[in-house]
Amino acid sequence: MRYTRQNGLVNKKKLRDSVAIIAGVGGLGNPAATYLALAGVGHMVLIDNDVIEKTNLNRQFLFTENDIGKNKVEVAKKRLLELNPEIKVTTQDGFEPFPKKTNIVLDCLDNWESREKLWDLALSKGIPVIHGAADEKFGQISILLSEKDTLPLKNKKERGCLILGAAAGVIGSQMALEALKVLNDGPSKKLITLNNQLNEIELGSPDYSHILIRFSEIWIKSPVTRMKMVKILKKNIETMVGEIPQFKNARMTLNFKQEYLSGLSRVFGIKSFSPSIFISLEALDGEFEKFAKTVLKGKSFRVTANRSWKGYPRNSITLERELGAIASEFGVVDLTKYEVELSVEIHQEGAYLFFRKVNGPGGLPYGCEGRATALFSGGIDSPVAAWMAAKRGAELEFLFLNPLGRALEAKVYNVFSRLKEWLPKSTLWTIDISKEIGEIQSAVNEGLRQIVYKRFMYRIAKEFSKEIRAYPLVTGESLGQVSSQTLTSLEVIKDSIDSLVLRPLIGMDKDEIVGMARLIGTFDASSKISEFCSIESHSNATPRLGKVLEEERKLLFNYGEILKRMRKAEPLEEVPIPEDFSGFNIVKMWEKLPELKKGNKYLFVCKGGHRSDEKALDARKKGFSAYSINYREAKKKKLI
Repeated sequence: MRYTRQNGLVNKKKLRDSVAIIAGVGGLGNPAATYLALAGVGHMVLIDNDVIEKTNLNRQFLFTENDIGKNKVEVAKKRLLELNPEIKVTTQDGFEPFPKKTNIVLDCLDNWESREKLWDLALSKGIPVIHGAADEKFGQISILLSEKDTLPLKNKKERGCLILGAAAGVIGSQMALEALKVLNDGPSKKLITLNNQLNEIELGSPDYSHILIRFSEIWIKSPVTRMKMVKILKKNIETMVGEIPQFKNARMTLNFKQEYLSGLSRVFGIKSFSPSIFISLEALDGEFEKFAKTVLKGKSFRVTANRSWKGYPRNSITLERELGAIASEFGVVDLTKYEVELSVEIHQEGAYLFFRKVNGPGGLPYGCEGRATALFSGGIDSPVAAWMAAKRGAELEFLFLNPLGRALEAKVYNVFSRLKEWLPKSTLWTIDISKEIGEIQSAVNEGLRQIVYKRFMYRIAKEFSKEIRAYPLVTGESLGQVSSQTLTSLEVIKDSIDSLVLRPLIGMDKDEIVGMARLIGTFDASSKISEFCSIESHSNATPRLGKVLEEERKLLFNYGEILKRMRKAEPLEEVPIPEDFSGFNIVKMWEKLPELKKGNKYLFVCKGGHRSDEKALDARKKGFSAYSINYREAKKKKLI
């Protein structure tokens, strides 16, 4: 009886046997998940690690005031099962692993970097993606069947945070409708836009032949410096995509391959690039007509022409007017509020046709300014600082000074692996300093331990940089962010070494740094690493150098011996956390630790999760079934 009103519209068995992933349980995920649940989709997987905030309640109707502070997926799961107890709803924190026999993925996320990772993962498995986005009173939906379909959407920038709940509701509901069509009838490629009304457009893409690459500030350098940087940039592009670009007329070109696009978007020194069609100048008008017909399909447009070769007989204004007349058969000319910009670039050897520019990171070619050492903790700040230094041409080696053990090293390596997508030749080195941390805590007076610790880290980093010949240091310090980053503290810390110290974040506030971390793709991994480098409760924000030197005389560190512990950091195989901890022995790390007994299952809990991670890892190595969780999560799950 529940599904009587949809008889004949969809196949009930198909829906019952389907598995749908809903990534993001916010303004889009609420209506999308609700209507899929009501329609009888058999198994829904909810992915979101956010908690409910009051600002969500203007559009996320599965939640109420009483749910503020609770995990979104858990509340949504409960409500969806109340709406339809005949279905199965499960939750998970990250995209992987996909459940077996997943039929469709709904991208209801609000972060473009995460979206692209989700698309790549789903499409590599042949799973269609329903992508949705909403902003203010508008929105769009795309059905993605291959990597090629993602091209018009990639490299978007985050927009504002204003949204009408009704706009999100329209887009989310339409996503559910499109998902039901795909599950019942199979997928078809399309774009749906909400701009006062819903418009559905069949998508088409030209057959590209080349990728046209534009430089950033390289071209303002002197001829000698420019050619040096061009040579380095060519090598970096080859490293990233596996093909040497051709250089001519202030441009580089590559043969078009879909897989090159994501790599090029991470090459420092590239201002932008365009998938393009290369044609002879004689064939320009005829090929432009085919190009416009494929791309426009009734959309508004304008034509932009650029002549790199001034010997071409038609000037740019004439070209724009004449080519615009050709394209007007397939769309509507609108010079200010156009949907598509059809571009032509004239060179002596031929012309390039394209309709989109993909932004690169800009800056200078990686490595053109020499080598530096990045002090790396894996938190939110240090990856952003390293990325910004790399953007200005510094080739980086990374040093992680580990105060705990292998579990923390694995988390830091996970962050580094995200950054390594930008810096493929870099290496993360690690040195165990747990012994020295203990000595600082026991010997140095409260209030100056953090400063002594930072000076100790600087000195090790200085020795490391001499060893690998990467002399300046790059740190993630931001002026005034914590007591060890006041002007006085930074002066005292810098006094410990005579090397150049680069602090790219010095004038940025935390919101700006978080925004950059999201942009470069390190935020999610960094968010799993809580504070671990503070070794006292109350640090002195105005330390005096004389007092610090007095405290340091209590310590006798042999930096050469410490450096001998240096090794390359390594990942660990991730251990999934069980959903149900019934039957587990809860071990509170702030209490006396029990003797572990064979056959028992253990869940270790500490404030930040780092010490409990190490203890659980050690227990697993000894054959125990052991896991770790931080105090906040344990409270949320009512385990303590």
